[in-house]
Amino acid sequence: MALLGTLGHYWPGLPAVLKELPDTRFEPFITYDKRFLFWWGELLFLLALASRRQLDGDLRDEETQVLGNVNRLARTEQTTLPVHKTLEHFVGHVGSGFWGALRTRMLDRPIRMKALDGARLRGRLVVALDGTGWLCLTQRHCKHCLEQKQGGKTIYMHQVLEAKLVSPSGLALSMASEFIENPAGDADPEPKSEEERKQDCELKAFARLAPEFRKAYPLLPVCITSDIPQS
Repeated sequence: MALLGTLGHYWPGLPAVLKELPDTRFEPFITYDKRFLFWWGELLFLLALASRRQLDGDLRDEETQVLGNVNRLARTEQTTLPVHKTLEHFVGHVGSGFWGALRTRMLDRPIRMKALDGARLRGRLVVALDGTGWLCLTQRHCKHCLEQKQGGKTIYMHQVLEAKLVSPSGLALSMASEFIENPAGDADPEPKSEEERKQDCELKAFARLAPEFRKAYPLLPVCITSDIPQS
């Protein structure tokens, strides 16, 4: 597998890191190793699947050799594939803190190896800031839902502000994330348009993201590109 070669070159310590995965599942009921579930989840991105439910479909065909390949990646010996709800349950037990720290560790190594130096602009890595959709509903999900009018109907959304390292070759590597939320209960002395409210929420998300970004990459010189209006 070419992927194994790439992993060995850029992240030789990843297997050891995955052994550190926090796992609060009830041990007597555990069937799938946490390392296996990690790589099972990574297939969503490696195979560009649209949803977790697709893991329960064509990948179960024995001709795909998915089970054997995931075992090779995870260094496990599982005999069956889990269902997508097993993955959801596992990810919830790990928590967001570990995933964020793992992302930083995995990006830090190619930066230190100078593997991304070709993407620098005047010596700085280019970081694009932009909001992206995460959840779209026809009914309000919570008090932090963003609202948008579409054809006379109100759509309720959850969006995320992403800081991505971008390159001329088309790379877009996530560096930091922050939810864009409707600041429920905030005083709003003047009525605002939908676009003004959207920009206001993005600005507040950026204010939360910026210190976390600098904490994760304290010495990294970057060039920020964004359509978020600064004031």
